[in-house]
Amino acid sequence: MPMGRLTSLLVLTFFTAVTLMVLSACGRSSKPKKKESKPPVKTERTRPKSGKTGMNGMAEPGQKTKPKKIEDLSPEARKAAYVGMLSSKKTSKRKQALNWLMTLKDENLDAPIIRAIRKRLTDKSPDVRGLAGIALLKLKGKEGSPLIRPLLKDTSEEVRASVLNELGKLGKEYTDELMNGLRDPSPDIQEIVLDHLSRQKSKRADGLAVQIYGNTDSERLRAQILSYLLKIKSPKGTATVAAHIEDLEYATALTLAVKYLGEFGNSLHAKQCINFLNDREIGVRKEAVRIMALRKIKTLDSISCLIHLLKDEEFEVRKAALKSLKALTNQAFDYDPMEEDEKKLEAAVQKWETWLEKNAKKLPEK
Repeated sequence: MPMGRLTSLLVLTFFTAVTLMVLSACGRSSKPKKKESKPPVKTERTRPKSGKTGMNGMAEPGQKTKPKKIEDLSPEARKAAYVGMLSSKKTSKRKQALNWLMTLKDENLDAPIIRAIRKRLTDKSPDVRGLAGIALLKLKGKEGSPLIRPLLKDTSEEVRASVLNELGKLGKEYTDELMNGLRDPSPDIQEIVLDHLSRQKSKRADGLAVQIYGNTDSERLRAQILSYLLKIKSPKGTATVAAHIEDLEYATALTLAVKYLGEFGNSLHAKQCINFLNDREIGVRKEAVRIMALRKIKTLDSISCLIHLLKDEEFEVRKAALKSLKALTNQAFDYDPMEEDEKKLEAAVQKWETWLEKNAKKLPEK
């Protein structure tokens, strides 16, 4: 090969190698082109929370604001909220609204509130009807009493009882409405009414109460009537009570009957109490013993029974018997109702029995 041609070939090879090296170096130093990324998919975690506000403090479009609690609302807004709750399908919500609304002061009342409460007087729930009646009485006072009169004949005993109980709490100016409860068919409601009349010391119901006493079979109601008659010191029921006293089995009623006859009955009524000196109930025995001294019933029967009670198993009865015997006979015979020694106790009682034998002829039998 000629020398000139060889030289040209070597130069060409050299330049080709250099060119490849440069191109290779440029390829390694160049950065790869970024791929176009898709926008991130919004998930529950990336979504804005309800109630979050934008730069201007307002809720961003499409976002829900978190409702405030009723307690955090302004007074007017709170009233509106509770009035709205009166139409709720949930009984608990309607009751909650009434319980709050009945605490309002006069200056915070307006016609729409009263109208909304009146609608609840015919609510399907007895609890709501009763609360509505109480609310009207508390908010409107005497003006509310005509509004709640239909509730006094409500089919629910619970409604009638709650409204009458509220009337009783409001005082004597509601006695007319309260008296309606004495004609209620429920003995429990009649008890509630009589309890309030006793607290008021109202004598207006004594005649009607005596009628009820003679017609009812409820001894609890009879006990309440006796308590009422004793409170107002009315003697109107003595004949009726005397006629039914032997039928009583309820200890409280019988104790009160003995007390009533002893304090307000005539002498014959008082002497009826002798029959209960040996009653099985402690309270009845104690009350009968007290009546003997109170009415000075000094007969052979009464003294004999009182001496017998000096051996009673109950200390309180023995103590009461001794007090009555001292008052009726002016004797003591060193009897100690706390004595536990049976021989000493028997000896003291024997002295009373000896005294009775000596004085039996001086005492009327009954």
